[in-house]
Amino acid sequence: MDLSLSEDQLTLRAAFAEFFDKESTLERVRAAEPLGFDQDLWTKLAGTGAVAMGLPEDAGGGGASALDLVLVAEQYGRRIAPVPFPEAAAAGHVLAQAGAADLIGGVADGSTLATIALSPAHDGRLRLVPAGAVARSSSRSTAIA
Repeated sequence: MDLSLSEDQLTLRAAFAEFFDKESTLERVRAAEPLGFDQDLWTKLAGTGAVAMGLPEDAGGGGASALDLVLVAEQYGRRIAPVPFPEAAAAGHVLAQAGAADLIGGVADGSTLATIALSPAHDGRLRLVPAGAVARSSSRSTAIA
């Protein structure tokens, strides 16, 4: 069994290594504290198509595999990029699977920062919401079970 990466996967990894090397400098990471979020970097990352790449093609995404997303996330993590890429990729996948077509466009272009609550609300409050500090709640609340 050959588990080596394909040429396309090597190219993808190299492209995002270069992107994060250039855009997620130590100075930028430090400047993004205390929330760990840089809106300009998020906009640039969305512009690369990374945010939409894991969404199905019929939902405006790239139809990328889980391995492709992991390769991008690996480079994101190596640079401690101050953007919620894994959270948005996971939430976008859940929204696409749930058929939430009205939300997918904003997720795909990065204008909607989607995330997920990892546990149910307790006393009306959500706990442990990755990227929750930077995700803005919409005028309507959408719960997808």
